[in-house]
Amino acid sequence: MRPAHPHSVLLALSLLAACRGQQEREQADTAVASSDGTALPGLRSAASLPGLRPFALPESVGASSPALARSSEGVVLAWMRDLGEPSVVVATLAEDGEQWLESQVVSAGARILINWADVPAIGETASGRLVIAWPEHHGDDPVAGYGLRVVAATDVGGFAPPWSPDDVRRGPESGFAAFAMSGDALQLIWLDGRDLHGGGHGDHGSGGGTMALRSVAIDDEGRQQGPSQILDARTCECCKLGVGVLGTQAFAAYRDRSEAEVRDIFVAGPGLSPTPVAADGWTITGCPVNGPAVAVAGEQAFVAWYTGANDASATWIARARTLDGFAAPPRFDLGLPGGRVDLLPLADGGALIPWL
Repeated sequence: MRPAHPHSVLLALSLLAACRGQQEREQADTAVASSDGTALPGLRSAASLPGLRPFALPESVGASSPALARSSEGVVLAWMRDLGEPSVVVATLAEDGEQWLESQVVSAGARILINWADVPAIGETASGRLVIAWPEHHGDDPVAGYGLRVVAATDVGGFAPPWSPDDVRRGPESGFAAFAMSGDALQLIWLDGRDLHGGGHGDHGSGGGTMALRSVAIDDEGRQQGPSQILDARTCECCKLGVGVLGTQAFAAYRDRSEAEVRDIFVAGPGLSPTPVAADGWTITGCPVNGPAVAVAGEQAFVAWYTGANDASATWIARARTLDGFAAPPRFDLGLPGGRVDLLPLADGGALIPWL
């Protein structure tokens, strides 16, 4: 579930696993063609996938900015609610997959920032404790900027008091959080603007300072464990992250920002230096608010993204078995490259690619 512009269309393809038989791959190669009739290798229409169906959401009035994740208790949905007072709400899908259990308010208050692009993030510790992160204004005056608030479920129901990474509440914007579970360690990865100067989204970094990609480990109680670390000291300001774990390596795909304002897609993580996924060479002086997506299926990682390089919109997907290099990516958008991509791993080792 993602917000869409009024005239957008949600499309989906599936990328077949590289390990399939040659005959099946050849059949799949002709299953989908681009707008000019060119076959797209390894892609097929998602309409052929069984089990895809719509389902009712817990509420619709005043609800926006959804995030969906799977936990040990089942499928969890978090969203923003605005019925006079902004709030962050979660609900778990019942075992029958048809109904939602009673929703819970995670946090409420006028400082909560409701934003279509910067939605709540859902994580779970090794002990099975639910952790939620969302953007919130530093104070009562929105001009002061906003940052991340993080909260963990308690053993007796409800949620503990919220905290901020490194206990830092400054800078025009920090957000776009995501969680990745590597071994027994839950990692929170986010875009951190504590060293930015200016007005945040609207300034796109022109006010001085840089946005950074940071991560921090979270313990079984849902609290920060040690100081955060900088994964990349200069990134795009407001493109969402995609996260995953390949083997034991937690990583994020994100839009980098070079000194020359080239904003291509990179991966980085704890112990993993920033590595380009592809060299699009997209030079743009503002943030496009159009970030990458990640899925890990079996022993390979997929990264999908939008680019406007060479004044031409396109969406691409790359795969890798190790994060030090990705295979040459195919374009998959069928001539409809709106972006807003997502990825879901499939049991056959491939991935489902929805986009607008």
